[in-house]
Amino acid sequence: MGSWGMTLHKTWQQLCSETGAQIVNRGFWHGGERVELTYQCWTIVLDIYTVIVQRVPVSYTRIRAPFVSRDGFSFSIRRGGVMSAIGKLFGGRQMESGDAEFDELFTMKSNDEQTMKRLLSSPLIKELFCKQRSIDMKIVDDPGFFKKYYPENVNELTFSVSNVIKDVERLKSLFQLFCALLTDFTEIGIAVDANPGVTIR
Repeated sequence: MGSWGMTLHKTWQQLCSETGAQIVNRGFWHGGERVELTYQCWTIVLDIYTVIVQRVPVSYTRIRAPFVSRDGFSFSIRRGGVMSAIGKLFGGRQMESGDAEFDELFTMKSNDEQTMKRLLSSPLIKELFCKQRSIDMKIVDDPGFFKKYYPENVNELTFSVSNVIKDVERLKSLFQLFCALLTDFTEIGIAVDANPGVTIR
């Protein structure tokens, strides 16, 4: 393990000691190490994956949590960037949460805007989103490209960002955001309070 890997491993060790999560080594051919946090009936998984962009490897921090969907609700939210600003400048339609300051920072989409607004009415959830200087979070109905990984009623809450996060406090905040969202999913009726019974690949 190189110095980069050693630094990340130490970060994850500290994260686990402070959250009750655990490091799981799945072997080189299955993605290597990752962090798994059990929260109520869900498993939240943190890992790193790398893609090649124009022959240059780009590493991403990713967090995922499958859940049993009740009504097929989906959303995406990301911290506004240049493209978001251009879209707003030229009148592109943007979903609004009802909080002007929050809406200025984030670009949101959902197949049920009223339910999305209910989610974002939580002061804790909005605070945790605002703590992230960059974020791309969404619900996907199935993460598989060539085959189905999950049953029809199981969706995945997922976060990714194109760098390796080594800030323990930021990772703890992301875990807290996942926990808060999953809890509200069941309270609002988005998700079933049940173990999805799937293995996160």
